[in-house]
Amino acid sequence: SAHEFFHVIHYSLFGGDSAVWWMEQTSVWMEDYTWDDVNDYLNYTADFLSNRETSLDANGPFMYSASLFAFMLAKKHGPNVIRSIWSRFRDSQSGSIELLNSIIPGGLPQAVSDLGVWTWFTGARANPERFFSDSPLIKGSVVPNDTVFVIPASDSLSLRRYTFKYVDIVPPGGFSPSDSIRFGFF
Repeated sequence: SAHEFFHVIHYSLFGGDSAVWWMEQTSVWMEDYTWDDVNDYLNYTADFLSNRETSLDANGPFMYSASLFAFMLAKKHGPNVIRSIWSRFRDSQSGSIELLNSIIPGGLPQAVSDLGVWTWFTGARANPERFFSDSPLIKGSVVPNDTVFVIPASDSLSLRRYTFKYVDIVPPGGFSPSDSIRFGFF
């Protein structure tokens, strides 16, 4: 009921096709915000954890599991950030994800990076005080997209917009205090 009622609110603010991704993410978030003990959204999280190549603003079944983005924003910046984003969509008459840059402290790139950190701390690595409140209940866990064993290493990872990847760096003999890591982005 909370999910569908929130759609009524969405359409009173902005109902354009460009906001469907955010409609579903925030409606799933609203279910839990309203009925915290139900945790129905946990049925979707494994899809997000295993499909990190999909952009956060994608439509389709993925947008329900990507609700973790709305959960993270609300916990980190307070639930009013959800309202602020919807107000921005209303004022712009657009549901473009780039509009979040003007709302989220640190901008969208920082928020996507934060989401990568938050999703790491789920399942067996859960830290509910600092990250997702229900993180111990989230099914599955993320695994690295790549593992680097050779030092020095030169490798490349392709990234799609509004996604993140994990790289496990395992130098032979472990890390020493004099080791350093440098990343270059081109």
